[in-house]
Amino acid sequence: PGFLATAGAALLASSGLAFIVVGLFPCDPGCSMVAPSATMRVHVVAGTVAIAAQNLPPMALGLRIVSGTGNRRYAAISLVCGAVAIMALIVLLLGQGEWLAFPGLVQKSYQIAADAWVLLSAIHLLGNWRPRRTRNGLATCLG
Repeated sequence: PGFLATAGAALLASSGLAFIVVGLFPCDPGCSMVAPSATMRVHVVAGTVAIAAQNLPPMALGLRIVSGTGNRRYAAISLVCGAVAIMALIVLLLGQGEWLAFPGLVQKSYQIAADAWVLLSAIHLLGNWRPRRTRNGLATCLG
């Protein structure tokens, strides 16, 4: 499938694993980073890995599709979702000071962009689902 497709799939899988860790280690009340507990530190590190790994696959897979012969509309959607998610994540990371008035809004922006891409990817995959027989008689699911 190529480097970009493999990297995108690996990042998406590592995002899922990191989100499991986030769920196992909840943040402190109020999610304050003032004197955080060990659980809060694990939550923040795993959350950062999860979100970064979730927001890069749309870009990697979109670029892979653009460079190949795949669906250009899906590639464009992937690139837009990935770009929005990454820009919002950068704004959040750079805006940890006082100038970022609405960090929750920025956080929701990258999460919505990444989740929208997952939803659109599922719709795209379902639209391409065509069972067919191969030479050995086994059915394949994606054409």
